Amino acid sequence: MEKDGTYQPTPQIPSEKSRTAAQQPDRLQTLADVREALAECDTLRLDPSLPEPDRRDMDTAALALRNLERELIDGTSETLLDRLEAASKPLEDLARDIRTRVTAMNAPAKVLERIKKVASLVTRVLAEVGRW
Repeated sequence: MEKDGTYQPTPQIPSEKSRTAAQQPDRLQTLADVREALAECDTLRLDPSLPEPDRRDMDTAALALRNLERELIDGTSETLLDRLEAASKPLEDLARDIRTRVTAMNAPAKVLERIKKVASLVTRVLAEVGRW
């Protein structure tokens, strides 16, 4: 938003992901400013003493502010999503490592379970042979 209160849409940057983390606070501050301006605009727009042409202008301004707010939220959410994906990569690696270790730890238990079943079968066979 310009200082005179007009909105000039900025051209879309080819890749929103190219934004640096240093630009994020500026974007959040701009979003807070837009929300404040939107609240003020809504208050003025709902004033019953406002003439109809001014009300239409305020409606147009509110629409422009809402569009700007959506653009800022979209860009902010993409940046946050990128940061979360980057942060989750080490967790995925750790989870894969844990699954591998658990599988390796379960191998001896499975072998012992099979030995127990074989020993139980041999014991039953020997008990039946002993009955004869």
